[in-house]
Amino acid sequence: MLFRSIDKILSPPGGVVLMGGPGSGKTTLVKRMARSCALGADELKLRYPLLPWCFPVVLPISTFQTERGERNIYRFLLDRMTELGGEILSDAFAERWAAGQCLVLLDGLDEVADTADRTRAARAVDDFLMSSADNRIVLTTRVVGYNITRLSVPTEHHILEPFSQQEIATFIRQWYLAHGVVGIGNLIHLKTWIAVEIDRKSTRLNS
Repeated sequence: MLFRSIDKILSPPGGVVLMGGPGSGKTTLVKRMARSCALGADELKLRYPLLPWCFPVVLPISTFQTERGERNIYRFLLDRMTELGGEILSDAFAERWAAGQCLVLLDGLDEVADTADRTRAARAVDDFLMSSADNRIVLTTRVVGYNITRLSVPTEHHILEPFSQQEIATFIRQWYLAHGVVGIGNLIHLKTWIAVEIDRKSTRLNS
């Protein structure tokens, strides 16, 4: 949960650091935003009215740091695009980047276990932000330990607060209704099952 909506935070271009504890929804939010952009401008507008359409890219920071070699983030992304979709995809990314139309979601700085490697990854993010022009960059990380490898480039920081019991229940109910109705068939049984899952998952997420 953010006290400002994520589309309002990302309405202007630039960099944003989203911090939160384990299970606060950082990666879930990253994936939802990327998928919303991938589904097109109309779907994005329904979910995030204030966010202009962007070319979405998700990069786990641990993957980058492990496989980067001497490459910076931009070069790494270009190479990865070429591997996944050939020059058509990498050229599309480069074109959208030059136009300031990319949303690059860098997930999990805290998941780089070694402190020295995490510091190097943070400095790579700094360099990436300095060259980002009008693109939008999001970095997610846990709060604990962030100050050790804090970004040097001035960047907005926001904290994802833990869900309340009611918010957990609402999220789980909507998720299962969206993904389970067709497979279950019997809505009464589904709702009973959802109630059990809400109780079980609420206990686990808040433990």
